[in-house]
Amino acid sequence: MFSGCGTATAAAILTVVENGDVPYVFPYAGLDKLIDPVKKNVYSLVPLYSDQMTAIVPFILSKSPAKTAVMESVNIAGHEGWRKAAREKLEAGGVTVQLDLLVDITAADRSPFVLQIKEKKSGPVAADGCGTGRRALRRRNGAAELEAEDGDQALRR
Repeated sequence: MFSGCGTATAAAILTVVENGDVPYVFPYAGLDKLIDPVKKNVYSLVPLYSDQMTAIVPFILSKSPAKTAVMESVNIAGHEGWRKAAREKLEAGGVTVQLDLLVDITAADRSPFVLQIKEKKSGPVAADGCGTGRRALRRRNGAAELEAEDGDQALRR
């Protein structure tokens, strides 16, 4: 098998690969379970999501120091690993997580989650991309802004 796209696809393919001799070459996913524990027939190049969080959270905090943060991610296979890594790095940076949302990946309306996040008036928002929406945290004129792309709802404060 070659590539595939996304975490859910990788998790589904992995069940087939683990029980046979079919090689899984270059999955486009950072699912920790792809290589932990090591699998003889998985050849992955994408950094694991937990490793990505371990690198990006200190970088975000170095650019946007904060005392509080909000986390939001979708409930797809392997979310435990990257959520744990993000929380550990936030806490190591002296940041209190005010809200930690696990959003159903099939939720058509994300506005209740967006409103919960906005209500906290927190520091950085750690939000993963999901479905059709991708989010980017930016600082403009000292104000935090979570900008949505691809039709997702936007959160601004």
